[in-house]
Amino acid sequence: MAAPTIADRTEPRTPPKVLVALAHPTMRRYVCDLIEQGCQCWLATTAPAPGLAGTIADLSPDAVVTDAAGLSALLRDGSAISTTHVLVIGPDDEAYRDAAIGAGAGAWVSQMAAPDALVGELDAMLQRCTCGCRP
Repeated sequence: MAAPTIADRTEPRTPPKVLVALAHPTMRRYVCDLIEQGCQCWLATTAPAPGLAGTIADLSPDAVVTDAAGLSALLRDGSAISTTHVLVIGPDDEAYRDAAIGAGAGAWVSQMAAPDALVGELDAMLQRCTCGCRP
């Protein structure tokens, strides 16, 4: 049985669970901190990109923040989360953004814009699962 998706949830004010799965451990922690500071009631956790599909099955997050390698792993290995609930962080490069969105990512944020744009993009992507506070 697939993990519940945002559309399956009936509680409109459930704080979202966000899995941060980036290759670099310091970047994982930094992005997790940005999410927690941007909306303090959101639940953010980190995991390395390898084995991402299994981690998603175990945690049932509402969204995943990853990089191109993580998105490729999700597409290759299959996952219980729709790629439309995946936000990809990458270099400030239009071709990189187009490739991520073209592969099915729900959102994309450049590494340089992440401090200002990450939480807003996640909030827009998870609009049906907002907790009531505004980032």
